[in-house]
Amino acid sequence: MISNKKQFCFIICTNNKQYLDECAFYISLLDIPDGYTTDLITIEGATSITSAYNAAMNASEAKYKIYLHHDTMILNRYFLHNILKIFQSDDEIGMIGMGGNVHLDDDALLSFDLSRYVGYNYNRSLERYISNLITDEDYIYDVEAIDGFIMATQYDLEWREDIFDGWDFYDLSQSMEFDRKNLRVIVPDQKDIEWCFHADDMTSTLYEFEKYRKVFRDEYRFDLENYDIERKVKVIDEKKKRAVQDRIEQYVMLSDLSQDFKDEIKKIKEETEILLNDQDFEKLCDMRKHFDAMVAPYAIYRVSVDIRRIHHTLIALEQEMNHGLVPSIKGITDIEQLRYKYVKAQMMLRRIEMDVPEEFQEEAFQYLTETDISPYYISILLSNEYSSFSQTKRILSGICQKYIEAGDVKRAKLCIGLFKQDESRS
Repeated sequence: MISNKKQFCFIICTNNKQYLDECAFYISLLDIPDGYTTDLITIEGATSITSAYNAAMNASEAKYKIYLHHDTMILNRYFLHNILKIFQSDDEIGMIGMGGNVHLDDDALLSFDLSRYVGYNYNRSLERYISNLITDEDYIYDVEAIDGFIMATQYDLEWREDIFDGWDFYDLSQSMEFDRKNLRVIVPDQKDIEWCFHADDMTSTLYEFEKYRKVFRDEYRFDLENYDIERKVKVIDEKKKRAVQDRIEQYVMLSDLSQDFKDEIKKIKEETEILLNDQDFEKLCDMRKHFDAMVAPYAIYRVSVDIRRIHHTLIALEQEMNHGLVPSIKGITDIEQLRYKYVKAQMMLRRIEMDVPEEFQEEAFQYLTETDISPYYISILLSNEYSSFSQTKRILSGICQKYIEAGDVKRAKLCIGLFKQDESRS
């Protein structure tokens, strides 16, 4: 295939149109370098992420390919300018990530040791949709492995679908494959304002993480032992060693209990769906107490995004019922509808936080304030322990202003109260 040296191709493996559309929305806002074009390939129904990426890679003639999760939102409108500048600065740069480890220990856990993890750091300091052009003075880190939520390449190397036939460790494997070709893998210094946001909301439950961690270690043991020897830590930190072992034991536990967890999650969702279908809000409020005591404290809560969504919705429902508001889940009769509304509200809140162009912010405000979504529903999305929002006060202030403009006194007063609560916590 003849390479198109002036084309960027975005490649997304997806099983969720809602996330895909939002990911594509942020791609559509990107500034494209003069003389260059973009393409988008999506793969649905894949048996593994490596097979999907290989199929797309071989179908595209673009020199620059950007593999990303469907829940990754590119926030820097000059993203394409920046990766182009980096690639053109050195032909030996093969792949760019937004986060990665300078060196992996032989436990092969990517981001556990934050002293070696650079780039995207989950500090949630984002305040605005940014337009940041890098300069020749901006630093780039050489890393051994990058995080797979976004991976940009200027050379095509086959993804190892022969041994990674699932959804874990494909990113670390590809990093090692580039290293074996003596090509640099790098992460740009984003100056504490990340160029992307990874919602990480549809992630693998890590049931097979331990399986593929062992596959990775077997295949790349020599690479791990010999990568940049002088960087290796000579003194073993016993506390860190114990913490790493604890984390590995959690993955083993998830693998061993995967069917039990799946059965329990299925049972909870079925029970919830019956009450949703009946619109039995009182029993749903009673279920919230069960979640608090019997679900939230345990590992099942951490591995199921849907379980957390149900719980957060029930917390909001109880407040809505106590204050005489129309429930945010009125008319929602199954888990799929609950999931869609929860995620749509999250996405609209994210657009406000990222300060996207005004017309799209207005669309977000309309959805959040002109429907039956309550201030309590918005608040739990913004402030739960798994929330990734950092600008909650600014978001609540904007929503409150919209309530006032619409003459919605009741919701405005409730929003002001929630705003004050958020302010007192900070």
